[in-house]
Amino acid sequence: MKRIFPVITILILLSLLGLIFFQWLWIKSAQNIKEQQLSDNVTKATAEAAERLMQEKNSLSFPRKNDVLFPQEKMQMDFFKFSVIQRFKKEEINEIIRAALKKYLMKDVHFEFAIAQNYIYTDMQSDAFSKYEGDTNNLRRVYPLVAQSGGSLENIIKEESLVIIVPDEGKIILKDILWFIIGSIFFTLIITTAFFVTIRTLLRQKKLSEIKSDFINNMTHEFKTPLATISLAVDALKNEKVVADKEKTSYFTGVIKEENKRMNKQVEAILQAALLDKQQVQLNLKKRSAHELINAAVNNIALPIEEKNG
Repeated sequence: MKRIFPVITILILLSLLGLIFFQWLWIKSAQNIKEQQLSDNVTKATAEAAERLMQEKNSLSFPRKNDVLFPQEKMQMDFFKFSVIQRFKKEEINEIIRAALKKYLMKDVHFEFAIAQNYIYTDMQSDAFSKYEGDTNNLRRVYPLVAQSGGSLENIIKEESLVIIVPDEGKIILKDILWFIIGSIFFTLIITTAFFVTIRTLLRQKKLSEIKSDFINNMTHEFKTPLATISLAVDALKNEKVVADKEKTSYFTGVIKEENKRMNKQVEAILQAALLDKQQVQLNLKKRSAHELINAAVNNIALPIEEKNG
């Protein structure tokens, strides 16, 4: 037990550490996959939203040649009229982007957007866009808004770009893998608890084994002493001088009786030791006089000592 216990402990500890390490790699891999999926889906959603914004409204039409335009109407017919900013309201752009993100991410996420003309941000942007625009930790996508080839808007509007920012990328990823993390921690705690219970049980078994070993060694000694004393007392009783002396006969008979009681106590102690594994040992504690214990111990070894002239 002494040799195998450290080996078992080391093997279980290495298994636990290995399990925790590979679970960490698994969670890290899942995080990387989720990050890549989020990045790809945001890119696809940005592209789709941009495509929708580049489509001309069905209601948009050029004035006919014979139409009479007032000066204010003529000012509105310049080419800036046909930009995304002129053709869409902020709420419309917001809904187009939201629908595209929900389509690819399968859920609503917080986002901010802006329309840039010639790489300069315009007033067409969400309320909190400037708050997140300078943070490099957010997911940011830029998509050029180019009119369809051959369309009526081609080459007559300013260069525009759709900028979408998805803040709190880490929180989105964390929500996606939260159950993986919770499950991993939960089962790791179960295995760790089982590990410590196993170690504690092994330590207890080791301690019980040592106690039993010491107990057996002690019992061997405790049985040898009374048996030797009884043997000497029996030999003394065979002596004719002792048989004729009632006082000595009574003394040796008493010694045999006391040693027999002592052996019975040792047998009871052995039976109590057998209950250690079942945790049914009941101690009967009471005060004893030290002098009585010393005198009893002296009487127990008196005959062996006298036989050896001690």
